Amino acid sequence: MTTSMRSLVVAVAAAAAFAFVPRAAFAAAKTAVCKDGTTAAAGRGACSGHGGVDKAATSKAQAQDAAAKKEAKAKKAQEKAEAKAKAKKEAGEAKAKKGRAKAVPKAAAPPAHQEMPAPAAQRPAAHEKPDAAKGPPTARCKDGTLSHAQHHTGACSNHGGVAEWLDKK
Repeated sequence: MTTSMRSLVVAVAAAAAFAFVPRAAFAAAKTAVCKDGTTAAAGRGACSGHGGVDKAATSKAQAQDAAAKKEAKAKKAQEKAEAKAKAKKEAGEAKAKKGRAKAVPKAAAPPAHQEMPAPAAQRPAAHEKPDAAKGPPTARCKDGTLSHAQHHTGACSNHGGVAEWLDKK
């Protein structure tokens, strides 16, 4: 093999190797700014065909890259902290809601064989008569009050239920 052929083989091999290097590797590598404004990978011989390395511009670019990375890292940390706080808040709200659900006692229904007297405030007056403006009563509630509901659904719902329907006689 001649020298020129060897050089060609080496150049082709180097080009092939360069083609398969991930771009992320170049993004992580430091870059140098050349005096003609172009950039090259930092290291020995960087910008050799471009008038040399512009040291001031290179350090400024590297400082900006470092600041951008630091800012991105801080932003990511803040977003993570906010997400964690939100999850903690939601967990606390769910726990509080569950606690409130347990804290509310369920009203125990009186046994079917025992009648509970109605509180004095809910008892109808002995002389209670149908109200002409409301029309005839449709039901007598279990606490003794009269219901003037237009429909059976919901009649006496806050008075222990219906004791008897008065409109079905």
